[in-house]
Order: sequence, then C-alpha cells, then structure tokens
Amino acid sequence: MSEYSENQWGDRIGAKIQDLGTEKVSIYLPYDDKNLNADAGVVHGGVQASLMHDAGWQLANLMTQDLNPDVALCLLDGQLNYLSAAKEVDLICEATLLKQTRQMSFVQATVKTVTDKLISQGHWVFAQMPKSVIKQPQKSTLLNSLVSGDYGGHKLLDIFNNNIAKRNQGMFIESLGDGKCRIRLKNQFPHQDQQQNLAVGVQYYVADNAAVYATFSSMERIGRMATTDLKLTFCTLGVTEDLLFIGQVVSQAGQAYQCSVHLVGAESGLISAFGSATLWT
Repeated sequence: MSEYSENQWGDRIGAKIQDLGTEKVSIYLPYDDKNLNADAGVVHGGVQASLMHDAGWQLANLMTQDLNPDVALCLLDGQLNYLSAAKEVDLICEATLLKQTRQMSFVQATVKTVTDKLISQGHWVFAQMPKSVIKQPQKSTLLNSLVSGDYGGHKLLDIFNNNIAKRNQGMFIESLGDGKCRIRLKNQFPHQDQQQNLAVGVQYYVADNAAVYATFSSMERIGRMATTDLKLTFCTLGVTEDLLFIGQVVSQAGQAYQCSVHLVGAESGLISAFGSATLWT
C-alpha cells in the first residue's frame, strides 16, 4: 500500500486501496468533480481504467512478488467495456485473478457503485519478462504524416482544449480535423506512477480522449456520445518521455464509430502502444 501512495496519478484521482490480498484487490474512489469527462458529466472512462489497471497490477504483483531484480512485471494487454454511466457516485474497483501461469497473470477487474451497480469491466494480461529481452518498440513509417502533420484545423479545437485544461494540465490537442486527433501528454507531475514512468491509467485516459475528439471532428453535428470499448496493447515496459496519442476514425456503421489509437514517443518516434476504441452516438 505504501508503494501505491507514491503513484502520482492514483493520488491525483483520489484512489485509495481498500483491500490488498492474493485473492482480491479493491480500490475505492470517492466522487470528485475533477474526475468527470465534462462539466456536470460522468466519471471519465480513463479514470475507471486507472482503477482497473492499478488494482490488477497490485494483484499480479502480489502473485509475483518473489521476482528477482532482473525480471520485470509488464502489462501486455488491457481491454475494457463501459456498461453504465457513473454520475455523482463513489466507486469501488475489484480485481480478481482468473489464472496464474508460471509467467503470466490473467486478471479480471470490475468497477461498481457502492450499491453494487456494474459500471465497467476489464480484462488484463500481465507477464514476467527478463529485462534483458523486453521487446523494444518500433518506428512506423505509416504514422509519419499523423505524427507531424496538420489535420486541417477544427472550429471547436480551442473549446475542447479549454475543457481538457480545466481538469488536467500537461495534456492538450495539437491537431484536430477530418476524423483525426493528436494529443500530447507531457511526462510530468502528476502523470507518473511509482516507478516514475507515465502511469498506465493516464495513458488510457488520453487514449479515450483521442478517440472521442477524433470522432467529434468527423461529425457534422456534435451530440451525446459514449465509449463502449477501449483496448490497448503495450509494446514497452515503461514510458519516460512525452507521448503523442493519435486517434483516427476508421469506420462508421449507424451510431457506432470505430477508431484506431496509437501511442508514439514524442521525441523517439517509437510506438509504445496501439489499440482501438468503439464509440456509440
């Protein structure tokens, strides 16, 4: 528990570990306006993702606490489903172990209200990997134009950035338009975890934003919208530089929009994670 108290992002959202055991880890999140997606809105999907990842990581870490210093616990994959809106409620996240193999932890996590209403759920895969063989991320020439290009501008860019700035300093939309969005996340307080890397929770937070704003920029009229699914696969152990989050609408079917999301090092140009998001309008 003392180690989690050094997690800047967990402290920023107000998360508190309630139960820490090998069968279950639970984290409590009291209601706070700063965790909403907009004024008078609901608890941001990225905040819920933070709870689920952090509870899952704590559980996997307990199962592998005898790792030698040359081995690291890595997040390979996390997939989330958002089932209900969380409006003006305290939340409790519980992580349970689905299966533990010699090198991998398969974890399920849920976020519920204190009255037991299910809000979101996620599945996480953690792996023990020797630090000497951890796969290094790769550059992708396919993303060159998206990493540095201008997306044409959008009339609501300043309004969107003002909404982001109300809740989080150090993240802002660099370019927006035509179904594409690029957000920069600075590697600074309070975005880091207890290992001084960019916290996974804040990465999900910004990835969700990138998909949402990309979708907004593709619509003639902006209306209500909710993320139903968000998935990221991670390519590196930890991120110690600013990140660019590139969301792009790749298909639309009725009220459903599907977006790709790429996380790219702002200085290195290396892909640190990639995934997808589904949004319902």
